[in-house]
Amino acid sequence: MLNLPGLQVLKSLDAGGFGAVHLARRRSDQMLVAVKVPHLPNADHVRRFYREAKILHKQMDVNKHL
Repeated sequence: MLNLPGLQVLKSLDAGGFGAVHLARRRSDQMLVAVKVPHLPNADHVRRFYREAKILHKQMDVNKHL
C-alpha cells in the first residue's frame, strides 16, 4: 500500500494515464482527503500537476465565498 507521511491511505479511487487518486485520512484532524500521485514524475508531469493544483485552488477559493 502507498505510504504517505501524515496520511492513512484507505483505498485507491481511480487511475489514469497521468496518475492515481487515493482516498486517505489526514492523521492530524481525521479529515478525509483525496491524494493524487503521478505515475512518472518527469518535468512535464510536474508542470501539469502544479497547473492542475493552481486551478483547483482557485476553484476552492471561489466556492468558499459562495
